[in-house]
Amino acid sequence: MRSTFSKFSEHICIDTTYCLNNSDMPLVSFLCVDGNGFSHIIAFALISNESEVMLGQIFKTFKAFNTSWNSIKTFMIDKDMSELTTLEQYFPNSFCEICLFHVKKAFKKKIADLSCTTDVKRQISVYLDILCHSRDQSIFEKQKQLLLSLDECFAEYFLNNWDHMHDRWVFHKRATHLIFDDTTNNRIESYHQKLKSVITHQIDLHQCLNKIFFLNDMFLEEYKFKQFKSLTKKYFSELSYLHDIITPYAIKHVSLELVKSTQYDLILQVIGDNTYIVSEKLCNRKFFISMCLPCRHLIAVSQYLGNEKLSLDWFIPRWHVANNYIEDSPIPNENTKEENSNLRTPALDKI
Repeated sequence: MRSTFSKFSEHICIDTTYCLNNSDMPLVSFLCVDGNGFSHIIAFALISNESEVMLGQIFKTFKAFNTSWNSIKTFMIDKDMSELTTLEQYFPNSFCEICLFHVKKAFKKKIADLSCTTDVKRQISVYLDILCHSRDQSIFEKQKQLLLSLDECFAEYFLNNWDHMHDRWVFHKRATHLIFDDTTNNRIESYHQKLKSVITHQIDLHQCLNKIFFLNDMFLEEYKFKQFKSLTKKYFSELSYLHDIITPYAIKHVSLELVKSTQYDLILQVIGDNTYIVSEKLCNRKFFISMCLPCRHLIAVSQYLGNEKLSLDWFIPRWHVANNYIEDSPIPNENTKEENSNLRTPALDKI
């Protein structure tokens, strides 16, 4: 767990689940995502309560056993203010974003409690969805004013609870942080659902821990298989020179950006010897910032300069194949690589 965290520590998901043991102790899980797009549980804790003191002890212990904690850029959490406050205290240089699913769930619950008409409730839902996915601040502000004019009770609720922290749940704000395309806590929610399929009733703590360790061992074996299967595929594309160096997951994303670099109306301006401005309405480098992968703008500049290949300097270590092997995993070689064109991903088929 510590080894995996040290290699993929930039973005961490945290969630709590319940009803796993007869001591009524909730389980807090920490999850990271590797360069293949696979999820890994890197820590968990059974706690007696969810107070800030208890959460602080968990985070303090996590830092003590993981020297790479300072490299965490973002956390994904539910809208738990105690958790948010404590995370900001123990990880002051990290950004906390809120799971979009839980944001919309909270909105839906509040709307159901309003005394306004069904039509007004429907309009509120529409405006909130636009706010969640707004791509710039001007759209957000315009839609917010329309929203606030619909119902006084909801307007007060929104201003008191959500507006001051909209950078944690609105698309164009969260996309300025390293989130690796995650907008929800679905990965860790899925893990907890699988855990509850193994622990079907409340059991004692000893049995509970044994089953948690058992499930994590099963996930590790499953991961080794998925990793080997992923890395033994050989794709045919303009990025084929990256296949032995960069993970297929990263290549899939960059392939889409490669297509967009030629399909979109990108305007390139040269100012000075080494400065280039590439403008296109829908991007603003958000992909590059949130994924740490070369976006259509970087690719356009590279092509303008006559480079036939993308620079490996644009790929941080997490995207390198060599950094995604784990202990005891089989290592593919040239003889195991499949050359069947049917193995192409949808993204690569567009090239």
